[in-house]
Amino acid sequence: MTPYTRLAELGLTLPEPPTPIANFVTHAESGRLIFLSGQGPLRADGTLCTGKVGEDVTVEQAYEHARLTGLNLLAVMHAAAGDLGRIVRVVKLLGF
Repeated sequence: MTPYTRLAELGLTLPEPPTPIANFVTHAESGRLIFLSGQGPLRADGTLCTGKVGEDVTVEQAYEHARLTGLNLLAVMHAAAGDLGRIVRVVKLLGF
């Protein structure tokens, strides 16, 4: 099963890679590694999802924001690698 098949089974579609909202690159390659940076819950229209869970956003909204962040990361990986099937593993993930 390909990563794209799995996404389709989950009812998810890969968005276009988000345009950086600041002065940085979305990824850098070093050998067989791809380093991603600066991804978050950025919608296709350019708006950034913000708020504190329990005060500004519900748990359900925060879940959707996390899902959007994950899809944006996958979109950048797809753009960098050309095919998500080439990705063997995620070595490290930091979230802030």
